[in-house]
Amino acid sequence: KYAAYVGQGGLGMPDRDYYLVDNDRFKDMRVKYKAHIANLFRLTGVSEADAKAKADAIYALEEKIAQTHWTSAESRQIDKMYNPLAVADLAKNYPGLAWSRYITETKLGGQQTLIITQQSAIKGATDLIAKEPLSVWKDYLKFHIIADAAPYLSKAFVEERFQWNKALTGTPQLKDRWKRGVDLVNASLGEAVGEIYVARYFPPEAKAKADELVKNLIKAMDARLAKLDWMAPETKEKARVKLAAFRPKIGYPDKWRDWSGLTVKPDDYFGNVVAATQFDYAFEIAKVGKALTTVPDSGA
Repeated sequence: KYAAYVGQGGLGMPDRDYYLVDNDRFKDMRVKYKAHIANLFRLTGVSEADAKAKADAIYALEEKIAQTHWTSAESRQIDKMYNPLAVADLAKNYPGLAWSRYITETKLGGQQTLIITQQSAIKGATDLIAKEPLSVWKDYLKFHIIADAAPYLSKAFVEERFQWNKALTGTPQLKDRWKRGVDLVNASLGEAVGEIYVARYFPPEAKAKADELVKNLIKAMDARLAKLDWMAPETKEKARVKLAAFRPKIGYPDKWRDWSGLTVKPDDYFGNVVAATQFDYAFEIAKVGKALTTVPDSGA
């Protein structure tokens, strides 16, 4: 079944090492990250002095969050990452966060259980909620909203966010605006665009031929598996069962995703980004609790 997981997060840099490991690269990135936070605040009209003060406080808070985080190696220990917990026990096990409101706002009200991944990190984060000043938390959330929105705002915000990403990744230059536009449409409406493309260039008879070809390949492979003399009988049977469960995906789905619940307005670029994000979130969250083979028809 699809399940909802609660795990560590909340950092503006890739992982805890950027905050806690003392080498030249990470020290340099810390200086640049604080400057980036201050620059984004300045672009919203905050004074130079206030922007720097906010940046210092936000960085200090994220550093404390990073101290609670598991390392990358620890987070690869899957057996330690699977910790089912009844929703009713969240507030008792991890006091400090308004869990009932969190569950409502994330549209998970119908779930009885969540999977907690890095348990000590969640505990550390909820402890910080009570300990750190509310004003700092508010500025921290403001910054992350601005940072997430920056690629879709005016040129100054786009350039500032790109310069930060360039420092992180080494990407030499910002993509042309038309390319970023195409990327955004593909990311937000990929299957809807694909349906138009298929209607023009991939007729049903072409898909039928490809489907038939793959079915024949599977049939031939099954016959070959049945005759293998180097496999033990029980291994051979398991291999054939695995092959029978193979689900070919040729060209496009048998049933297209329903996009009728998403409204796109030609004069509201940022609003469209928000609407598409919310629409996709609803689509994904609707899967929670359902069998893995079940995909909702609509994000509405």
